[in-house]
Amino acid sequence: SGLGNLGNTCFMNSTLQCLAHTHPLKRYFLSGEYGDDLNRNNPLGTGGDLATQFAQLMMDIWITTAPPRNFLSEASTGYDSSSSLANNVVYPRNFKYTLGKHAERFVGYDQHDSQELATYLLDALHEDTNLVTKKPYVEKPEQKDTESDQEAADNAWELHLKRENSKVLENFMGQIKSRVQCCKANCNRVSTTFDPFMYLSVPIPGSMERILKVTYVPMNPQQRMQKLEITISKMATMKELFGLLKTIDDLALEDTCAVDIWHQEVYSWYEPKNEVDRIRDNDYTFLYELAPLAMVKAMGQTVLNGIETDDDVGLGTITKHYQLDLATMTKLNSGDDWSAKLSTYLQNPTMLHNSSRDNCSELVNTSTNEEDVLDIIERCESSAFLENVRSRHDLAILEFIASKMRKEIVSLENQQTTMYPDGVIIQIHIRKATLLSGNHRTDECVARKSSNATTVLDCIEKYCQMEQLEDTEMWYCNKCKDHVRAWKQTHLYRCPPILIVHLKRFQYSSSTHRRDKIGLFIDFPLEGLDLTSVALHWTGAEKPLYDCYAVSNHYGGLGGGHYTAYALNDDKVWCHYDDSRVTANVEPEEVVSEAAYVLYYRR
Repeated sequence: SGLGNLGNTCFMNSTLQCLAHTHPLKRYFLSGEYGDDLNRNNPLGTGGDLATQFAQLMMDIWITTAPPRNFLSEASTGYDSSSSLANNVVYPRNFKYTLGKHAERFVGYDQHDSQELATYLLDALHEDTNLVTKKPYVEKPEQKDTESDQEAADNAWELHLKRENSKVLENFMGQIKSRVQCCKANCNRVSTTFDPFMYLSVPIPGSMERILKVTYVPMNPQQRMQKLEITISKMATMKELFGLLKTIDDLALEDTCAVDIWHQEVYSWYEPKNEVDRIRDNDYTFLYELAPLAMVKAMGQTVLNGIETDDDVGLGTITKHYQLDLATMTKLNSGDDWSAKLSTYLQNPTMLHNSSRDNCSELVNTSTNEEDVLDIIERCESSAFLENVRSRHDLAILEFIASKMRKEIVSLENQQTTMYPDGVIIQIHIRKATLLSGNHRTDECVARKSSNATTVLDCIEKYCQMEQLEDTEMWYCNKCKDHVRAWKQTHLYRCPPILIVHLKRFQYSSSTHRRDKIGLFIDFPLEGLDLTSVALHWTGAEKPLYDCYAVSNHYGGLGGGHYTAYALNDDKVWCHYDDSRVTANVEPEEVVSEAAYVLYYRR
């Protein structure tokens, strides 16, 4: 039967259809067997209310509104799904009321997540039918050095069953091996535990990461630039990108500058709070190392105190090399005439060019012999910034103007001293980087062929990969007595009879507080999902080979969207459940779509 939408309850209908087609769960509640196991005094349950309402809903779906069938068998036969289930509609009002009564977040008619409901509902059904009436206190055990994986896993499993034991857990509970290692080099403490799970929430490979191509430019001109390909989260900030540079050199955040270069000029500057998503694939991104901030502050204080700047910080001394006649000096000293004169020597008066340390020292600290003067004039003629520098007199004027500019800067800094006692120091020390030669092309986005599509097995393998914990989920190391971004790796140890795989299509960034949906197509087999390559333990009867029997779909984005479900009926026919509308005889190819969100498999 279809389920009527009570108002934004498509998420609930989608989950209920998937669970209604779960054979062990359906048999357990339709047979009334659950009634013998009700644990009404369990404070973690709903007093049996939700289990009772779920059983009644199963009756409404499978018996009250449907033709007579043997629903308690493993798989009924001889029934034609096309014989209009679309006319049978159940409105789960009592179930919705009971759900909201015991879980306030489901009160009202707001849209929710189908996986969130499935997680809560299975946990509530388990607690309502938990055979353990008094739960003993059990500490979570860690694997000992002398224990094998099987010994540690069996011990953890037995301890868990002392507190949790129900038909729901019997069918849905598996076990993972979790290994956490302290990231500090002098510690390396390892904690290995075996934990139960009722579903796998797996990441989508590559969906949250991108490869960023950048060019790193050291401040030391003797060091070569480096082309880097950095793998980073799509929702990361430039601050996090700078942090990755520590693998190259021990740099502080304030000693790094990121810019976008276009037509061999700085087009834009990136601040630490900017997201890397601003950087396009065909942008030329350069990361410049700057002089340490402490050095710049010391240099600024020296300038404010009126002491000549030492040459080895890159600005040169104020020693004069060219004599300027008195008449010209008097004219340039009059008002802002020096500023107007400077514009006659600049090709683009609106742009200031910061030469590198080598260029500054070569132009300022040059001997005054004629050959050197001619060499400087020749270099000015080929400059992209200067023009009209043709004589020793022009060089003397430029040197005088440079002296005036120094005094203006010192004067401005002194004026700000009372307003900003600590000073305002701005440093730009960029070594000009020649854009990489060769043919540059924009990387084209080539659609993957179906044979190369990301699969659900890829997602599970990604789930099992080692990762470093984020700042928001730091692990406390009891050896070094500190919260650390530990390394964590998870393995499937025991696989359950019913395996629920949740594709993490909704991603959230704790640094940018942004949420996105991943619409990537994930290929998954309807028959023969083989997890032997990722599962660590099984017996012959528990070999992790699975067939899909239901899928919860999500269409749309974060602001709204709609949930539906595909489910395999007892006669091996796929049906599409869109609230009250039921479409039978759906082609299996339609079930595997980019809308797939939660996958239900049975062993």
